[in-house]
Amino acid sequence: MRLLIFAFALVLQTFVPADAQVLWRAADHMTPGGLAFRYVQLPRGQTQSIQFGWKDGFAARQANGKGIAVFGPALIMQGPKGVNRAEFVEDVKDTQGQIYIASTPEHTIGGLFAPADKFNAALRLMAKTISDPAMDSARLEDLRKAHLAAIAQAARQPGLIANRVGAHFLWEEGPMLGWTKEDPAHFTTTSLAQIEEWRRSVLTRKGLVIAAAGPASPEEAAAQIDELFAGLPLTGPELSAPVFARRSASGAVLIEADVPQTMILIGGWSAFEKGAEQSMAVLAAQALQARLHREVREKLGATYGAAAQAVPIISQPVVFSMNSMVAHERAIEALDVMRKEHQKFLTDGLSQNELDSERQRLTTEFQEIIRRPPAVATLLRGALLDGQSADYVETFPQRLAAFTLVDVNAVLKKGLAGKAVSTVVVAPKGPGFAGFCVIREVEQVNGCRLAP
Repeated sequence: MRLLIFAFALVLQTFVPADAQVLWRAADHMTPGGLAFRYVQLPRGQTQSIQFGWKDGFAARQANGKGIAVFGPALIMQGPKGVNRAEFVEDVKDTQGQIYIASTPEHTIGGLFAPADKFNAALRLMAKTISDPAMDSARLEDLRKAHLAAIAQAARQPGLIANRVGAHFLWEEGPMLGWTKEDPAHFTTTSLAQIEEWRRSVLTRKGLVIAAAGPASPEEAAAQIDELFAGLPLTGPELSAPVFARRSASGAVLIEADVPQTMILIGGWSAFEKGAEQSMAVLAAQALQARLHREVREKLGATYGAAAQAVPIISQPVVFSMNSMVAHERAIEALDVMRKEHQKFLTDGLSQNELDSERQRLTTEFQEIIRRPPAVATLLRGALLDGQSADYVETFPQRLAAFTLVDVNAVLKKGLAGKAVSTVVVAPKGPGFAGFCVIREVEQVNGCRLAP
């Protein structure tokens, strides 16, 4: 999954002074040990950061892939062999930094950052952890119990219930449907052997993508990178291409549940292409969110907030959706308002004022984050995983400056017009929701008539 931090890169030259167009230049380098990396030197940066990843899709190949993706990184981050867990935690704290590993359906990612004078200490801890983790079976059982308890508790949350139902509109039967639904069975069947297979297959020098940023020179960064990954094997077992069995279905489902507020979720797959179109979709979603906030909260008074988002799930596909938690007694009105705003958005697109406002807001956020080494390294890693050039992040202003309101609205129509849209409502009672398939359990959605 592409990191959401890319949303902050939607910045237009119109709002950036000429002398602030380029704060840094990214460049591609090679370490003495033969590892390629992308680097930005920030002499005034307070921290050094290395962010890395693999475009492996390992979890999307497995029936219980979500369990592997959750427990695998968590087990690694318990620390290396021969080190007490409590001592490991204290050692990490002493670096005043952070180290992590995580998995998504498409990627395995990791990183570290720390103050420049403590970075080498954090790096040594991370190097030991990823090359020779303890992988303790007893700890796996502890993690399993804790996660299953968290799932059981979260199962009563309206947002998760809506997502579980909505997953049936997006995926055919397979790993991704279970992943999105947080199926407890995916966690009960995950074994230490499966996690070890994931680690041996993915955590190798082959396919490794590396980005870094900070005050160190490129030569110093190269030496740090070689030290960090020296313990990884050159390669592991070959992986077949993952299969993402998408489904585009429309329909309206109400799941009756004892929830404090009614949850409304509307959305589906779009056809936005990677790059400029996805950037415009993110910007447009923010404009739609402002509309929903004004109409559903300020005018109707039905909620404390509403959201709209364009989220890349796997490679190119983007789910475009909106949602709101509303008072039960205003749910029918809120649903009607949200549907009208959604249709108006599809028909008319953005106004010039909306476009300018969102560009200005995102500009301010972008200018702030591109001064921080961890954020810069994360942006660079995302560009590398997408196969983008070294100047991809820093040249957003120039590329997006050419976008006009006509361009943006044309892309919105292309990406959203005619696409399947689903509506999921989570509420205590069904009366009043005309045309909805009413269910009481998530799996009952399979009995609803969903149109292609």
